[in-house]
Amino acid sequence: MNMQPVNSKMIRSIGYDATSRKLAVEFHTNEVYHYENVPPETYQMLMTARSIGGYFSKHIRNSFEHQRQL
Repeated sequence: MNMQPVNSKMIRSIGYDATSRKLAVEFHTNEVYHYENVPPETYQMLMTARSIGGYFSKHIRNSFEHQRQL
């Protein structure tokens, strides 16, 4: 999955696979989390949000099953 750098104090880069609907989020702490079954619309809203970190915290963090990449 290709990761795209974003302008956020919390998040370094984001990747999305529309086929599997998986969202990858890399934080500035170097931790990477994968979120399952994320609709394309949610990904688009995240990428165009005025505050990417704020949108992530409110709409994604606790709304989708996820796992930390080791």
